Amino acid sequence: MLRDNGFQKVKLFDADSATLNALANSGIQIMVGIPNDMLYNLANSEQAADTWVAKNVSSHISSGGADIRYVAVGNEPFLSSYNGSFLGTTLPALRNIQSALTKAGLSTRVKVTVPLNADVYESPTNLPSDGDFRSDIHDLMLSIVKFLSDNGAPFTVNIYPFISLCSDPNSPLGFAFFGNKSFPLNDGGTIYDNVFDANHDTLIRALQKNGYGSLPVVIGEIGWPTNEHKTRPVVTSVFA
Repeated sequence: MLRDNGFQKVKLFDADSATLNALANSGIQIMVGIPNDMLYNLANSEQAADTWVAKNVSSHISSGGADIRYVAVGNEPFLSSYNGSFLGTTLPALRNIQSALTKAGLSTRVKVTVPLNADVYESPTNLPSDGDFRSDIHDLMLSIVKFLSDNGAPFTVNIYPFISLCSDPNSPLGFAFFGNKSFPLNDGGTIYDNVFDANHDTLIRALQKNGYGSLPVVIGEIGWPTNEHKTRPVVTSVFA
């Protein structure tokens, strides 16, 4: 189905063996995931990281196997709803997985990353040009960004334009879904007619401000309204 619809890349939230076997020889590039509940063990045990890589990457990436390109260490671990549960384990787990990939001879082919929610950066003025990393995790974010840069790995971010409607019912529908021509955001002459571009550029500015403007950025997730939200039929009929 993925190939029939022209997909060339896929993000998994785990490293399910049956799924990886099904993707073998498909020509589809894969990001495998490590759940947040595994971060503590991987952060505190190099052996655990070595074992995870051997089982979930090395065994599937042999000639003719799955085309694994990234290992996602956790998923949105710094969400405020987690109350800091993963602040102390994400970077150490990232380091240990990187070390395991290096020992397995895969570090040039497979890159580590951490899919982060867009709430890890902010703008006090809501203008992208004033973007910076969230003040309470600023130092940690710089350590992670430096680690990614040092290892040739990308910054992965999950941006959900639809959430802007949930948090602010007065937000124009088109601004969330690429159709806001009537009320654009003007940031010093740069015009934004959708929240995705504005959010993305807030991240780019945060990276630039801290000396990492050339770090590659990967969009991990976008999201879409479901039947549970009142705007879903309207959005689907207009944008689907």
